[in-house]
Amino acid sequence: MISCALTASLFAGPFLLVFSVVNSIAVYYESSIALPFATILAIVLLWAFVTFPLTAFGSYRGDQAAIETYPCHIKKITKPLPDDLPWYHNNVLLALTAGFLPFMAIYVEVHTIFMSVWGHQPYTLFGILLLTFVILLIVTSFVVILMCYFQLTAEDYRWWWVSIIRGGACGLFMYAYAIYYYMYTARMSGSLQFVMYFGYTLMISYALCLMLGAVGHWSSRWFVIRIYKAIRAD
Repeated sequence: MISCALTASLFAGPFLLVFSVVNSIAVYYESSIALPFATILAIVLLWAFVTFPLTAFGSYRGDQAAIETYPCHIKKITKPLPDDLPWYHNNVLLALTAGFLPFMAIYVEVHTIFMSVWGHQPYTLFGILLLTFVILLIVTSFVVILMCYFQLTAEDYRWWWVSIIRGGACGLFMYAYAIYYYMYTARMSGSLQFVMYFGYTLMISYALCLMLGAVGHWSSRWFVIRIYKAIRAD
């Protein structure tokens, strides 16, 4: 039940908070971007009666699914972790590297999207956008798998949470680029534009973190199961 509620509100909760701040400031300035109360209520009811029930149904079906058998037995005695690893095994450095490489693969397209959304330029390259999205998923998966192998060879078996962090690190670079774009490219002024830009780009970056974090975890899990099946077969 806790995981179901967390899944349903992991993005919706922070987004509702950011939207409340942005919409309140828009109402204060009497801007046309402010949504009326009826529209906000309809969106909340849509989440409450459509999104949450579907999430609960998915949680129920997932709880009824058979648990996959792992190829190796787990030892009851915890193996001590190495404490004399070189500096390039630092988890922060690996996470930044795992986020930087996928972001560089989509940098040009990110700049084009920012120019289209915040620079009011027309965008027509939807086929290129789809191809870039596929490349982002593939690069993120491969890079996180490589980092997972790099970690396992150092006899550090704690791959599950760090795989999520490494996959989602691309969102940090996305938000860093949003700050750079606002300072050196965008022509915005005023508190309303400032809050709207940084609030919504924060939510976009956060959504990218969640999505790519899931991709990183699934890829690492698939990789770990595959390699230990191969070891057992030998």
